Amino acid sequence: MFHLQGREIRRVGGKLTLADGTLAGSNLTMDAAVRYCVTKLRIDVARALRMASLAPAMFLKLDGELGRIAPGFRANLVHLDDNLAVKQSWIEGT
Repeated sequence: MFHLQGREIRRVGGKLTLADGTLAGSNLTMDAAVRYCVTKLRIDVARALRMASLAPAMFLKLDGELGRIAPGFRANLVHLDDNLAVKQSWIEGT
């Protein structure tokens, strides 16, 4: 359980609910979403990673600074193991 904007949020299975049971969101992590795309939907790893990085950056109109590894882009990186689980992350290069 945690509080968000003055509301009590509970983790129930893979979802988040308010105290009265109303759905409050998902508890799905991005690495779990990528893993699901690759293992269950049979999307290739490169495409699944683009879906988790470049696609959201484009949607938010931040694709000029986020979503790819290139000069001038923010150095937000994640090291995934062979099972696509997070081993380490770097935010702004640190």
